[in-house]
Amino acid sequence: MTRRGRGPEGLGGQMEDWIGFAVEQGVACLTLQPAACALSAPARTALMEAIDRAEEEDGVTAILILAPGDVALRPDPDDPALGQDEPALRDLCDRIEFCELPVVLAFGGDVLDGGAEFALAAHHCLAAAGARIGFGGIALGLPPGAGATQRLPRALGAEIALGLLLGGRLVPVAEPRLAPLIDGLAEMDSLRDSAIAFCGALDGPRRLRDSRAGFDNMQAYQAAIQARRTAPALAAPEAASRVLDLVEAAPLVPFEMGQAMEAEAFAECAAGPESRALRHLDRAERSLAVAPAAEVGPVAVLGGSALGVQLVLMLLEAGMAVQWGATDADRLARAQAALADLVRQRRSPEAASDLLGRLTCGPREDMIAGAGIVLLATPGQADQALPEGIIAARVAPGAVDRLGLRFPTPPRSGRIVEILEGPEATEAEIAAAHALAARLRRLAVPQRTGGGCVSARLAATLHRAVDGLVDAGADPIEIDTALTSFGLRQGPFLQRDILGLAAFAEAPRGEGARNWSSELLQYGRHGRESQRGFYLWPDSDRPTPDPALRSLLDGMRPHQAMPADRIVSLVLGALANEGLRLLEAGMARSAADIDVVSVHALGLPRVSGGIMHAVGTRGLFAVEKAMERLDHPDAEFWRPLPAWVDRIKNGQTFDGL
Repeated sequence: MTRRGRGPEGLGGQMEDWIGFAVEQGVACLTLQPAACALSAPARTALMEAIDRAEEEDGVTAILILAPGDVALRPDPDDPALGQDEPALRDLCDRIEFCELPVVLAFGGDVLDGGAEFALAAHHCLAAAGARIGFGGIALGLPPGAGATQRLPRALGAEIALGLLLGGRLVPVAEPRLAPLIDGLAEMDSLRDSAIAFCGALDGPRRLRDSRAGFDNMQAYQAAIQARRTAPALAAPEAASRVLDLVEAAPLVPFEMGQAMEAEAFAECAAGPESRALRHLDRAERSLAVAPAAEVGPVAVLGGSALGVQLVLMLLEAGMAVQWGATDADRLARAQAALADLVRQRRSPEAASDLLGRLTCGPREDMIAGAGIVLLATPGQADQALPEGIIAARVAPGAVDRLGLRFPTPPRSGRIVEILEGPEATEAEIAAAHALAARLRRLAVPQRTGGGCVSARLAATLHRAVDGLVDAGADPIEIDTALTSFGLRQGPFLQRDILGLAAFAEAPRGEGARNWSSELLQYGRHGRESQRGFYLWPDSDRPTPDPALRSLLDGMRPHQAMPADRIVSLVLGALANEGLRLLEAGMARSAADIDVVSVHALGLPRVSGGIMHAVGTRGLFAVEKAMERLDHPDAEFWRPLPAWVDRIKNGQTFDGL
């Protein structure tokens, strides 16, 4: 028999918005509505009160919390309190764990972060066969905050627990190593019935806080921790260090003490610069990941350039059908052969055949027919007229009247695509570009521009800034070292050597400033191709500092040592100044968009939060003063814009721009 009761009172809304309450076969079934699966403060309140009521119901011998369907059980990503508003997630987990009746969680979708901690607090867990569990808080610079660093190693030991806590990935619950956490698997449509039957066979609560199975082999436990400590640094080193400390403490201190240590670590990391930067970037990225308003049809690529080869490969790897055309049949044939070589180098013959089977090649006019969007991969193709009604995006460099796309180099790398909305762009064209970005699983960064893009402007500013520091006496290798120590993916002078100094030699510089790539070319230093540029290249893969470079530069300007921190502040300041110019020109929508581009295209570390956020972390006033103190003739470039000064006066950072 099933008895349905009224929901808990005082929830600030209708009970059915959060939890369905029913009693069946002696089991109180608390069914989470989709809104409750975000574990927001109202949902936590509803659960606390529903558990209180279930314990008071006559004849109830177990409590089933059911998260049906494939809705993920997770924290609210937009919760500014990070689950700490009362009742905190930690309080809810303790309430479940200390419940006098056995509590079973049955979930059909993924459980992650706070949802996974919620699962650990339950006495038993059942799951749909395809469900997964994971802890992604490390990507936001946050250790767990509801007991996972103490419960998880008790059940699984240090090695598996750290793999979950630091790996940041969702893991299938069906994996044998997770058996101590999952009591059984069921098909989605029978999950509720299976869970009720499971509840009927329980004797009482089983609490992970009481388990010590994971501590059986303390030598292996400590070895796993030490191995993680000596591994390469993670993207969130402070949070990772705190997780390691907490897992190491788990077998040494009482559970309550370990839990208090975890709460303190969570609060300190949440307030620290590392997590604030990572959460800022996460919010910025999620604001770009919007559902497209249109579907994209077949994609045509026009042009047999190297860019065309990379575009076609990117599209094929995304599972799309591609129509590849060009006016020069011989050039297209050579490009097709180059593509086939690339594919076969990386795949089995069967996989290569399947990938290339989605490609059609032919004359330009034939390939345009039926395409949902046409990508123009060479300037020549971009300058030729297209039939009326065709949506085309210029990917090759050049002016953009209607629509342009800019991918990282090579296009298959990175997670963003910059959508250039030219002065004549239509809503249909912009919608098609966003649909393509979604199909490619890229973050679409829209920009109002006639041809330039944010990533190119930032890259040019970076190189102009580091040349300015060499003008001021800094050593190029020391500049690269300072920036890569800060976290930049590749030093700008090393990048020049790899790509060839000639590619940078024509970039303009301000009054009294030098283009140092152009200067070095005059001495036969072309970069890696000539085995000498800003570095020595005794072989093609291993650059080494060149002692002769310092003497050469000192003969052209006096050397002046520059501390690494000052180098970083000046470069970040120049980049943020350019970001303000992009905002003032209306090219970029927000400082957050610039931050996303600076991380994904320029190579700034995620932990910086991007250039605009990073300057705020360092202090706008401090960075402004560093720029003002730089004695450099290119004064206009280094002078902070008025908007910078206004933010300082109002005690603001750039985050709100």
